[in-house]
Amino acid sequence: MKLKPAVLPAVLFFNCLNAVKVFADEGSVHKRFFGVDPDKLIAPLGAVTLVCVTTVLILGLYIKKNRKKFLPWHQRLAFAALTVALIHGAMAMFFG
Repeated sequence: MKLKPAVLPAVLFFNCLNAVKVFADEGSVHKRFFGVDPDKLIAPLGAVTLVCVTTVLILGLYIKKNRKKFLPWHQRLAFAALTVALIHGAMAMFFG
């Protein structure tokens, strides 16, 4: 099954959220969102942010070789990295 380029970041994001649910624990005092404790998501979201930023950096280095192919992915992943980083920071301030 071949995915359209606009759908792939959404699929990756929801797969990451699914993987992050593994880190949830039952004994938290915070309100649970979608069955996951917010304080248990801070570290995994930091890891996802690091992976996104590293991927953006690597794609940025390869833009000179094939600008038409790598620039759209570089921009999409930069937006995703910024979004995840803001969520990570907000959760660290409110729940951490």
